[in-house]
Amino acid sequence: MPDTDWWDASSVCGGRTPIDLFWHDLTKHETLEQHVDGMVSALMAAIHRPGRLWNPWTSASAEGEFRSVLKRALVGRLEPMNEVKRIRQSHPAKFYEIRWQHVRVVDRVEGGMDRRHEVLVRLLHAEPESLPLTMIGLRAHEKTPQGKSTDAESAQHDQIEDATQIYWELMAEGRFAGLSGVIGYTAHKNGV
Repeated sequence: MPDTDWWDASSVCGGRTPIDLFWHDLTKHETLEQHVDGMVSALMAAIHRPGRLWNPWTSASAEGEFRSVLKRALVGRLEPMNEVKRIRQSHPAKFYEIRWQHVRVVDRVEGGMDRRHEVLVRLLHAEPESLPLTMIGLRAHEKTPQGKSTDAESAQHDQIEDATQIYWELMAEGRFAGLSGVIGYTAHKNGV
């Protein structure tokens, strides 16, 4: 049955309540900070590409931007639609993307010139119905702006499909059974 209420489904990341947050590559035995670090590492890997130049400032700036938004997600302070948006899919879990719209990067272009610009970065995550107030980070990627090519929509669809596959594998393993309340609710106390 198609999901008809996708547009009004609010993410726990914008619900004004502390949440549990997990990165799919880790288990409940790691700390909250390790889960956030795992997501930040995946986001940084997503924007490293051939021809992109990094220095201590650009690297620290991107990492700081990613970490800041994830910390606000932990306490439910993301702004719906601008920072967290439902992905129109039909699943027993709700799928969302956390959105970074202005991550600054420098690319080396033909002729040796440097091009400074901003890129769109997404972290796809699931919010399983069986785990209230929980988000599970699944996939990080740099989004190609939709207006640039028809390949952009296909690339976004591929990222969503990859995230969905990761989710189903995790659920089949039972990796996140009984997780609710394990580490995320203390985020605001721990200053993560």
